Amino acid sequence: MGQLALEVIGGPMDGVRCNLVNNILIGRKIGSELPLTKDRKVSNPHASIQFEGNAWCLYDCNSKNGTKIYSEGKKQKVDYKYPVELYPGQIIVVGSTIIEVLRGSDNSDIYIKDEFYINPGDIFSMTTELKKIWSIIIEKAKDERFCEINSIFEAIVENDPSTKNRFSCVENICSKKNWRCLPISKLSKPSYDLKKDKVLSSPRIWRILEIASECNTIIGLTDVLQAILYEGKSIAYRYMIEDKLFIKHFALTVPQKNIKEQNFVHNDYNSCEDKIRDDLWKNYLLQFENIILEALKMTGQDSYLKHFPKELIDIPSDNQSEITKYMEKLNFVLGAIIAAYKTNSKVLGATIAAHKTYSKELEDYFIEHISKTLSNSIHDEIEFNMVLSCLKDNEGEDFVSRILQKRIDEVLSQED
Repeated sequence: MGQLALEVIGGPMDGVRCNLVNNILIGRKIGSELPLTKDRKVSNPHASIQFEGNAWCLYDCNSKNGTKIYSEGKKQKVDYKYPVELYPGQIIVVGSTIIEVLRGSDNSDIYIKDEFYINPGDIFSMTTELKKIWSIIIEKAKDERFCEINSIFEAIVENDPSTKNRFSCVENICSKKNWRCLPISKLSKPSYDLKKDKVLSSPRIWRILEIASECNTIIGLTDVLQAILYEGKSIAYRYMIEDKLFIKHFALTVPQKNIKEQNFVHNDYNSCEDKIRDDLWKNYLLQFENIILEALKMTGQDSYLKHFPKELIDIPSDNQSEITKYMEKLNFVLGAIIAAYKTNSKVLGATIAAHKTYSKELEDYFIEHISKTLSNSIHDEIEFNMVLSCLKDNEGEDFVSRILQKRIDEVLSQED
């Protein structure tokens, strides 16, 4: 059997990870190989994993609250005499802590550290929007004394209550029983042992922010949401990938890898610059698509919608030829919209060349709407130049350049 790893899902220890290399103990003591120090319902020791024959086997250590394992949706209580063989995809419940069995990787083991009590907002550079969200997170976390990935979505709702009803993933993530997306029938009410007057940011929070900041000097809310998708192991991720409306609204790119095979998707890129280029380009296309399709309806040219039987979000990210064809359609339709607007007619006429001489009024309309949707995609001049380099062979380069330049001017003026 290949190497396995255990990773905590949810709660203050969300993201704690242990690769199975040698036999391990799971318990509340810091000396345990998988120390679940914050869960009062975990015994000491609670469970052990031993390599026997050709497999890793899970034992319960006669713990007070028992050890349960869910394999392909079936619940099984682990006995201290008769072990259960482990394989990727299983869910283990120890006390009130959820642990997923994953394929092992070269990623280091992750434990709770004193540094995790520092406010991430003091470490990472954030946009004005994300700073506001983060201040809400920290304020709300003072009662529970910890924050996790789900806290981000709770803060989004507090900042804009309408998001809870608009997006199913937000409602599910903010639910007290958000673990229902996992094959678990029941979970006991958690009881955590946390420091007073300090807020612990879970290891996964730090991991997500590191992924987001690896390529962006100033992190925005969209960057954080995109990083959650790249990391691909949290409860939030499971709900997000099922909510197309949410993905489209924030112009996010869903990785094509299966969650059980995925480590860090961003490691697949040859360089950080490649990742920025790919993400910004896809984000731009998604936002551009929204405005173009909306404008078709506004100008009464609904007949063009038949050319879009599927949306951009349904095209795999790595299918560049299909994405290019889709972009060509959008450019063509943009010309049709501008021509119809200019001539005040629903009939395009014999030529599409009218888009070369579009009206200033229509340009202002698009600049205003597109620049708003780019508020979390373009953060600085370096990213702006990368997007422009992607557009260098595009006939709409001048038009798009003005749109993006407006956004850059806004960002730079805010920094001043």
